[in-house]
Amino acid sequence: MILYPAIDLKDGKAVRLLRGDMDKATLSTPYRYSFCFSENEDQSPWEPRHGELGYKPEASTVTIAAILGVYNVMESTVGTGIEVLRTITANMRGVGIPGYYHLGTRPQIVLVLCPEHANEIAGSGMSKADVREYIYANARMPIHQLKDLAHYGNRVWPNWINQTNPNTLVPICASPDDIVVVVAGGGGRHHRPGRLKGRLGTRAHCSGRRCRRHDRRRPRRARLPLRGPSRHRPARAPGQYRDARRDGQEPQR
Repeated sequence: MILYPAIDLKDGKAVRLLRGDMDKATLSTPYRYSFCFSENEDQSPWEPRHGELGYKPEASTVTIAAILGVYNVMESTVGTGIEVLRTITANMRGVGIPGYYHLGTRPQIVLVLCPEHANEIAGSGMSKADVREYIYANARMPIHQLKDLAHYGNRVWPNWINQTNPNTLVPICASPDDIVVVVAGGGGRHHRPGRLKGRLGTRAHCSGRRCRRHDRRRPRRARLPLRGPSRHRPARAPGQYRDARRDGQEPQR
């Protein structure tokens, strides 16, 4: 094995690469420990992630996820929120995607929308909850396309998946709550759904010297006014944007 010099992203020092020394995965990725980004709260039509979780507006939080991969999706042709989501869900259907086979382990998806797409979706009257519901209802594949391929031999399916019917539609995740929607990035009409290994974890953290954890007053951030049509009327009923029919075996939420 030839050893090549490289940069250790942790310490900024030149190190040598050793196969399997830093990660035991078959094919690893730098996303495992070097992929960090912040939400674009200024251009998002929805509340940020920490607001959804019940943290105060001035709180500073960090969400950690172990991801399997990041998939870049372009959509520069259509102009409505529903059409954008159709492109997104079409990208999420494919043989070999682990989520379809491992529903019993509750896999999660992080959907990172660019501000333009997020505002188009919100302009169609859709909230984050509507986006999660739409993806859950439409990112599905029939069993006959999954059977005897990819991870089928190691599948972990809940009891409500009717395996005797080859046309049963299997969702990419077990619940809409397993889809995390955030807005990040700048100009451009593409986004990145990331598929996770494990579960997300979010916790508040100190944001400098002045922090309540150190009995000092934390500086407050300016809070932008809430925007978007979904802010001015109640959220739409679950399933209103659903394109695909369910198989009738899932537990009612």
